[in-house]
Amino acid sequence: MKEKELWMMLTRRSRRPVNWLCVFMAALAFFAVLPFGLPTEVHAAGTTLVTYPNPTGGAALNADFTVKVRANGGAWQDLDEYDTTVGGYHPSHASFVYFDTDGPVDVSVTYNAGTVSSAAVRPASKGIAPSVAGNTLTFTISGPTKLSVEVNGDINHNLHLFANPLEVDVPSPSDPDVIYLGPGVYNQDYTVPSGKTLYIAGGAVVKGGVFLDNATNASVRGRGILDHPSWRGVSVNYSDNITVDGIIVNDYGHGGGGGDLVDLQNANNVTINNIKGFSYKSWTDGIDNLGSTNITINDCFIRSGDDSLAVYTARPESNFWSNVANETVTNTILMPDVARPINFGTHGDPTEYEGGLFIDSVHFSNIDILLNDTQSPMSPIQFTNGDGNLIQNVTFTDIRIEDNYVHAIFNLNNTWTGSQTGPGRGVKNIYFKNITYTGTNSNSSNLTGYSPNRLVQDVTFENLVVNGNLILSAAAGNISVNGYTSNIQFVAPGASSYTPLPTPTPLYTNLALNKTASSDSVKTGTSASGGNDGNHRTNWTANDTNTGHWWKVDLGSNQTIHGTKVIWDENNLTHLYKVEVSTDNVNWTTAADRTASNGTAKTNNDLFNMTARYVRITVTGLTSGVAAGFNEFRVLQYNGASLVKNGDFDNGHTATWTGSGLLTHISAAYNSTFGLDLRSAGNYAEQTITGLSPNTAYVLSVDAKGVSGTGQGYLYAKDYGGTQVNQSITSDNTFHSASLLFVTGSGATAATIGVYDTTGRVQFDNIVLRPLIANGDFENGTTVGWTGSGAAAQVWAARSSAYGLELWNPGNYAEQTITGLSPNTAYVLTVDTKGVSGTGQGYAYVKDYGGSQINKTIASDNNWHSMAIYFVTGPSSTSATIGAYCTTTRVSFDNFALKPTPVLVQNGNFEGGNITGWTGSGGAAQVWAAYSSAYGLELKNPGNYAEQTITGLSPNTSYVLTVKTKGVSGTGQGYVYVKDYGGSQLNQTITSDNTWYTTTIAFTTGASSTSATIGAACTTTRVTFDDFVVNQV
Repeated sequence: MKEKELWMMLTRRSRRPVNWLCVFMAALAFFAVLPFGLPTEVHAAGTTLVTYPNPTGGAALNADFTVKVRANGGAWQDLDEYDTTVGGYHPSHASFVYFDTDGPVDVSVTYNAGTVSSAAVRPASKGIAPSVAGNTLTFTISGPTKLSVEVNGDINHNLHLFANPLEVDVPSPSDPDVIYLGPGVYNQDYTVPSGKTLYIAGGAVVKGGVFLDNATNASVRGRGILDHPSWRGVSVNYSDNITVDGIIVNDYGHGGGGGDLVDLQNANNVTINNIKGFSYKSWTDGIDNLGSTNITINDCFIRSGDDSLAVYTARPESNFWSNVANETVTNTILMPDVARPINFGTHGDPTEYEGGLFIDSVHFSNIDILLNDTQSPMSPIQFTNGDGNLIQNVTFTDIRIEDNYVHAIFNLNNTWTGSQTGPGRGVKNIYFKNITYTGTNSNSSNLTGYSPNRLVQDVTFENLVVNGNLILSAAAGNISVNGYTSNIQFVAPGASSYTPLPTPTPLYTNLALNKTASSDSVKTGTSASGGNDGNHRTNWTANDTNTGHWWKVDLGSNQTIHGTKVIWDENNLTHLYKVEVSTDNVNWTTAADRTASNGTAKTNNDLFNMTARYVRITVTGLTSGVAAGFNEFRVLQYNGASLVKNGDFDNGHTATWTGSGLLTHISAAYNSTFGLDLRSAGNYAEQTITGLSPNTAYVLSVDAKGVSGTGQGYLYAKDYGGTQVNQSITSDNTFHSASLLFVTGSGATAATIGVYDTTGRVQFDNIVLRPLIANGDFENGTTVGWTGSGAAAQVWAARSSAYGLELWNPGNYAEQTITGLSPNTAYVLTVDTKGVSGTGQGYAYVKDYGGSQINKTIASDNNWHSMAIYFVTGPSSTSATIGAYCTTTRVSFDNFALKPTPVLVQNGNFEGGNITGWTGSGGAAQVWAAYSSAYGLELKNPGNYAEQTITGLSPNTSYVLTVKTKGVSGTGQGYVYVKDYGGSQLNQTITSDNTWYTTTIAFTTGASSTSATIGAACTTTRVTFDDFVVNQV
């Protein structure tokens, strides 16, 4: 019979008759060869007490203390006192003991290393005052607890006492899904696969670590000890639904520094309960949440050689990236010998398209923090928020701080330290309730924001008590608050409450995630799918070190793509490459080209705006001897592209829409699964969109079909601060795109958009509402939506918000093509500009609108200026390209806006075949007088003229009249003019060589002038004119 099976038979309860003679004889044989003792279970006065002896050759013991326990009034049970190393940079030997109980237990602790002058049991919140007789301390615990027993104030040679609750649901050794380790010594690491449990019984010592990486529905639990695991005690990377319960991890970490009690990287749904851990080595954190979600930590004790609890989002060199959401820490004792009990935000990734990642909804309650002789003393609660992180919705409730060394309570800093690659995006909505601090508090606690756009804000302290005093102001608590903070409150108990902010919506969707991938070469042990599975520990790598290898992803259908991100599998190496896109997997268009030069960054972002189904990256250059490969390739779609919820109806329902006759149907889908089907006149669907910006142009678009050639309907926008706008759909049984544009009113932040059935059956899909300019204020910290060279969103380039556009070098530019415009329509582009340091020069521009490119030079005086460019789209133009350009050195741009503007010149292109709006003599609209369209103005005889008074001008404002002119046959002569504007008439003679020219006249209105008269006159014979435009300069 195996030893562990006999042990289970001896300790298992059974209702069946037992042949006790057989059991007795087996037991004699068992104990004759047993290399370890068995757990002892005793009962007294309603209390069960279980003790676990150290196996032969097990963990090292420490003779400083002799510890005995007994169930209330029962026999004393001697415990094994284990050795552990604490003290951080100055290692010392301390002790720990453990046992299980479900009720009161008497404890006797004899100090063997000297004379007892004083004794304390902590945390103080436990309310335990030991009795001292000679060198023996006695006290009673009421049940399961975790304590530090300190003699003569010596925290580095103390005794740690762990009274566990009784185990429940102990697994069977014969369970095929259990790796069962009974009492004994095990000299190895253990990897726990999906669906399995590693059970480490009390009295078992594992000289190694436990790995639950890439596992689902797995656990490690028990009462045993992981002794001196190198690096990590328990590793939980890229795993889901994991439990870690009950064990002790002694002296974890690498000899050269580094390691974790429990390491959580990109994990989800993890429960950590009743874990006890010790380490003294450098950089040995306790429990690190590294980009993980839905984490529960309860009833733990952590004495670490670095931060006890840390919460980070990303560390590119370590291959973890993700937002953090929903972590709860309760009923835990934190006792670091180095650094911080709680630390937030030190590591992240500001290259993410939002400008970083976020930490949201982390909650601490019933926590004891013990600080004694801490090296590198840092605040008990520390936010070192940088690397683009946004931290919000963090609460601290019932926190007790016993501070004998740090002399401060907290530091909430949104910062940029030397080890970080950028500042944090902000810290907001942090709530402290029932915080008790005992200590000198002689060092200042700090609330420190980074800039006006990167604040520490909305921080509340309810019932903050320092040395028995209620703190109702920053000064009273020795708290320093800098100028980049907002809404800091100190209130009495019950005077406030916590309300969480909504979780941030990711700025983009990774279209490539888990889509079908392929490549021309694959190294054994990697796969094409490893390049887009969301796991940064897997990868695609080519089979050799040649250049030219490609990797490709099929998105399944044509998608709007706003960029890509590649995370290389090697850091600090050169990768030259190009990204191409295709709609048919045959014809390819270059979207990003880094074949000539590239840096050695771990990540590369490329921004563009294209439509494609297939995306391919080809590696064209490499560091010698390195194979092409990456951990992750993302294809990104900007979530800000549409403000409409459920605009594609692909969930098969009409949630978020109101109206009548709402149905979804497969036949109503344009390029997806479902669309909206309105089958009767009067049916409609509408949705109110909130969060819009006042005085901003938006484009509403839809793919629509009038079924059977008879269905008719329209797209509409209303309640936006203006008159309802409708756009009819085409009724020919074919899907067509329809769009309309509206500008919100001065105080409007919402609009109602919808579709309507006027007759028959009409179908709608892909209803999208977007700003006319995407990301015109760069507030997401990126240049998503823009293409160009050398463009970056920077804090210091912002005029009035968080980010602006920075162009550093000559030739740098950023541009964006705006769609959804109307032909023959006047628009105005406005932008804030600054030529930095008095030397930066550049310009804003508009092109490809149906006319010549218009440039507007910026002022190079290191001040912000607002500028406007007016243009009129051509007769068939529905788009325009806007942009910014750097001609010398550093220039900044912010707040690009585009919207329709009243047409100052009526019928300036004569496209109706008439001269309506003009007065004069002998003028006529003629086909042969047209410059670029159907008609132009012809004046045939001397004295013929045409003029128009334009209104709505502003006083003391500069304008320019632009007109196309031609003197016909080399003899026609004439001029254009401006008068009645508050100054003398201005004439500009036209060239008489039978060629079209652009003629301009600049003028400035008078102090009270709001109108001007523009015109054209013939002085000899036939002259033609077209495309009259007046723009503000």
